[in-house]
Amino acid sequence: MNPFEVLTVQEILGRALRSTRSGWRQAFMVTPFPFDSTTEQRARQVEEMRRIYSEALDHAELFGVERDIASVIDQAGQRLHPEHQFVFQPHDFPGPLGLIHLGGADIRLPSDSFPDGQLLIGLLYLGFELDSSRDHGKAILTICETLDKERGVFGPYIFRHFMPLPYDRPYVPRVNSADDYLESAGLPALTDPEVRIRADQQALESADRVLRWLYTWCHFLQSKLLYHRSADVPVQQQKVMRKEGRPIPPLRIVYLRGYERGPQADEPHEVSWTHRWLVRGHWRQQRVGPGLTSTRPTWIPGHVKGPADKPLIVRTTVQAVVR
Repeated sequence: MNPFEVLTVQEILGRALRSTRSGWRQAFMVTPFPFDSTTEQRARQVEEMRRIYSEALDHAELFGVERDIASVIDQAGQRLHPEHQFVFQPHDFPGPLGLIHLGGADIRLPSDSFPDGQLLIGLLYLGFELDSSRDHGKAILTICETLDKERGVFGPYIFRHFMPLPYDRPYVPRVNSADDYLESAGLPALTDPEVRIRADQQALESADRVLRWLYTWCHFLQSKLLYHRSADVPVQQQKVMRKEGRPIPPLRIVYLRGYERGPQADEPHEVSWTHRWLVRGHWRQQRVGPGLTSTRPTWIPGHVKGPADKPLIVRTTVQAVVR
């Protein structure tokens, strides 16, 4: 994986947004339309969101995540128990704006147009405000591969989902129904009830997987499991950015740390361990907040446990999927 691929995604998607041919259509895919708006109001809303997304891409902090790391994060996110209520907070994110490239990891979202699922290329996050309640949070946009027949219009990448994510609320995957979106966008509703139900289910499944990945990525980024370093944008791409009047973005490359022995826990004196063993990475409900009255899923990285002078016993773990 080339960690600078995130620069290519930023450049291609930014040009698509600024294009008079594809920009409006790209923005239309992820514009939150208010209900009962007129055609003229919707057109102005799309144009405003096109400007906002274009500026967000130009000024976002860029994160290149290696393919294997993106896959590990996805697997850890799927292990969050459905009963875990995790809450996104402002300090979870590295900054106000960010573009994350998943390094080509095989993470696919359900879609009727893609038999094997639509490849998730990356995520764009930016701040947002809900006018009705004045709640603040992040808007999460998914960036996916484009159908071959639509590449001439959209380019290789396309915005697919817009997910408003308020702070300080338990995470619940929730999206507008397909008919609600089509109605607010001034488009005809779906006539086939099976297609309508399937479209709504696919949107919920996509939101659930994406936000689990994002929550885990934010958590991993603050842990010792990953480390990241700043990198300079290649000179050739800097020249292109200056020529187009775009700022040189901050760029961080995310790496996986090597294995290290975890902290030794205090054991009761009457227990005499005869060996060391591997503890798999897992989620734990950690008490947080004033008076430790709340709980929050916390990832505990895999580590070696047991006395340092004892032999390490590694047992093979077989995971079986049966029915």
